[in-house]
Amino acid sequence: MKKRTVLITAIFLVLSIVCAFAVSAVDSAIEPTVPVEKGRTYYAYYNTKSGKGAISFCLDNKFKSFGKSTDNISVCTKNPDGTYGVLYTVEKSAVDVLFAGTTDLKIQTGENISSLLGGLSGIGITADMEKTNVALTLSGQSIEKGNEYYVYIPAYYFLDESGNGNAGAYISIEKEKINSYTGDLLSDLQNAADDVYDLAIRGYETVAGLIGR
Repeated sequence: MKKRTVLITAIFLVLSIVCAFAVSAVDSAIEPTVPVEKGRTYYAYYNTKSGKGAISFCLDNKFKSFGKSTDNISVCTKNPDGTYGVLYTVEKSAVDVLFAGTTDLKIQTGENISSLLGGLSGIGITADMEKTNVALTLSGQSIEKGNEYYVYIPAYYFLDESGNGNAGAYISIEKEKINSYTGDLLSDLQNAADDVYDLAIRGYETVAGLIGR
């Protein structure tokens, strides 16, 4: 009887230890996440001749760095039933981010501008941003004018100042912001008659975003 009691006690002890480890593992896996808040879409375009394009937007979040996620950002479409379909994934090497806070930037100058500035090769500015600015480079990943797209940001892709990761989120890229070009100057100028050409949009919107417009 005594041996049986010792055996039962030992079994309960082992089960208690296993359960304690399981609870600890669950607790450590549950980390607070920050909801992603969409700001505005700066630009989205694709040139079918060069096979190059870009999507840029800002988030109303003060993310400070990349997080621990190894998943890539995705460009998606939305199905009639409300589900999302992945078109492309964008490697982190093709993602440029200006995180919230103070960032030192250097704008390279061309030869003509450099001579006017007494030989300076670049202009340094310091930007203090309240938002997180994101730009995706598209290479052979086309987007078309008139279509609406979504950018999926995986959970824990970014970290805020408290070290909390973001929750996974779909960011809408409005179809009104999307332009597509053939690379043929006359055709593209005609298509862009009521708009500003992409390079101008990209430069203007980027500067506007940096100064917090």
